[in-house]
Amino acid sequence: MIYIHGIKKSNEMTFLQFLIKENWLEDMLREYELLQDTKRYLLSAKESLESGLIQGHAGDSYSWKDCTDGNGNPYYANKIEWENSIKEEIETYEESIKEHEDALHSTAVSFTKEMQDILEWEKRFLDE
Repeated sequence: MIYIHGIKKSNEMTFLQFLIKENWLEDMLREYELLQDTKRYLLSAKESLESGLIQGHAGDSYSWKDCTDGNGNPYYANKIEWENSIKEEIETYEESIKEHEDALHSTAVSFTKEMQDILEWEKRFLDE
């Protein structure tokens, strides 16, 4: 078995090896983290809309009426305005999830293309 820079050299590259070779590992990990975070935000927004309560970071719940600006003025005029704001957040999160998934899929497609090229090269030059 041959190792190059700590990576096993074989006829087929693993997806991890591909990410390392292309210097995409950190980008993929970050994209995956963003995807997971956005899914959590989406779930929280949907739960808030369903329950009518906002879950705070410390685990406490509060109403849309409790949202104020720095001067203590209500942030939302009424519950409908708050619900519309949450619905917009949900749409934004859903769009972001799609973008993150597309980015992850694009890298996987690049890996598949790279593997096809390697196998084609191997067939063409090593089978002669």
